[in-house]
Amino acid sequence: MCPQGPTCCTSTMEENLASLSAQETEGLIREAGRSLQASFNSLHRSFDTYFTELHGRSERSLQEVLSSLGPLYSQNTRLFAELYTDLRQYYRGSALNLDENLSDFWSRLLERTFKASAPTDVTLSEDYFECVAKQQETLRPFGDIPRDMKTKVIRSFVTARSFVQGLLVSADVVKKVSQVSLAEECTKALMKLIYCPHCRGLASVKPCSNYCSNVMKGCLANQADLNPVWQELI
Repeated sequence: MCPQGPTCCTSTMEENLASLSAQETEGLIREAGRSLQASFNSLHRSFDTYFTELHGRSERSLQEVLSSLGPLYSQNTRLFAELYTDLRQYYRGSALNLDENLSDFWSRLLERTFKASAPTDVTLSEDYFECVAKQQETLRPFGDIPRDMKTKVIRSFVTARSFVQGLLVSADVVKKVSQVSLAEECTKALMKLIYCPHCRGLASVKPCSNYCSNVMKGCLANQADLNPVWQELI
């Protein structure tokens, strides 16, 4: 692998040094990857904790505000709890349709409210209540609140989920890309770069930065192809 001429290395020593240079380079790449991977994992934990705390605080705040309604709220706490559970599951990656879930929430809330406010001396069938719920868009009993809430919640949760999943995907990509298996040509190039000077008695001489850069560009050519997609992800 090294240039012909006077040498301190036998063929076996060259092979051993070539293997060593490949192992050292793979280790450096993994180490660089671990640092970046740790950054993404730290960002994910930080954001996930922050968003989860906001979600919990929102649920507790709503409970405090609505508890003043007495039985009208206490008899329907499950409805609100299920909404927050659905939102939490969507954030965690569930294939829920937020638009449908929020529409269903307001329909059920209308039905419950209508039942509670209906005269006690009048018997109304379940079909009647179901019909009322389906006429929500026409009746608009809650005004613009359902539409405004739906728009804001969907925008917030789609963004939050995309961001937190992006951090996880980024860490996973870095992990996989850092596990480089160096080709034979790369191993030879690394040997010439790092250890061939040793075989000529020039152990203290370091290669210039351009030489190092060119060798690594050749060794990591496949990873370099990922750059445009990676930049788009970032």
